[in-house]
Amino acid sequence: MAAGQDPPAAEPYRPSRYVSLPAELDHATYDVSPEKRRAEAERLAIRARLKRQYQLQLNNPNPPAIIENPALLRWSYARTYNIYPTFRPTPKTSFLGVVWAIGPVLFWSAVFKYDRVSQLPRLNVSDLAVSLISVFYCNKALCSTGSVNQS
Repeated sequence: MAAGQDPPAAEPYRPSRYVSLPAELDHATYDVSPEKRRAEAERLAIRARLKRQYQLQLNNPNPPAIIENPALLRWSYARTYNIYPTFRPTPKTSFLGVVWAIGPVLFWSAVFKYDRVSQLPRLNVSDLAVSLISVFYCNKALCSTGSVNQS
């Protein structure tokens, strides 16, 4: 370092035992190879070109009926038509799909069944102890005996 230059901003910061360096000060983050810099520059150029195309459409004195955002179109294409690289069916994802699809149905059917069974002794004694769930989901024995009002 020359005599007249200031030290880099990250030099006085060192990771401690309890706190790591922020990503902005980590050498692995900002000291990148030339090919990574080139790839980042290409991505920035594409992003700038798409933004310019959108801004030209947006600020056109005779705008088209539909102004398309090319970045949004690319994102939606990547989300809908190109899902294989981001999702792979595995035993774990299959299990989670079954749990989230069938699990709530089994849970609520068990809750309704338990409520109906727990209301049976009270329903035979008095018509005043009828809950809303038991009124809507009664079995044939209760509905046919007339202990549940069917009006």
